[in-house]
Amino acid sequence: MLPIEASFFAGHVASPDVHVDDQRREIRLYYHGAGRPSGQGGKQATRVAVSKDGLHFTAFPEPLGEPYFRVFCWGGYWYALAMPGILYRSRDGLTDFERGPTPVRRADAPLRTQPGRQHPLNLLHQRGRLPRSGSCSRSWSSRRIGRPGE
Repeated sequence: MLPIEASFFAGHVASPDVHVDDQRREIRLYYHGAGRPSGQGGKQATRVAVSKDGLHFTAFPEPLGEPYFRVFCWGGYWYALAMPGILYRSRDGLTDFERGPTPVRRADAPLRTQPGRQHPLNLLHQRGRLPRSGSCSRSWSSRRIGRPGE
């Protein structure tokens, strides 16, 4: 459990994204909230909390990025997709998330990830009922966004 008082947010925490880190033998809980109580505005952000037993979580004070992180590990990095379609990456998945490209530019487009085995990472989003996809090259510095096969 992560009480709001221990979350480094006020008013609410929401949108949990939970991961088991087998190497570190811990559970990671990515969540977002705002610095002001609900209804009083304030910028929302994502943070992470960790637990050894799944019952007691310790939150990190560092804001990681925009709200609604959906996190995955791929190619030696921890990546996160946040609203409105911003891609982040971190070496340890706990700190120093570097903001990258914005492959999905619609705020209302649900985000999905499909890590490939020996292929570029496919980022999938949906507009209405029509699936769309784009890929991000392995080279973070090139920040090339395009369709698979490009």
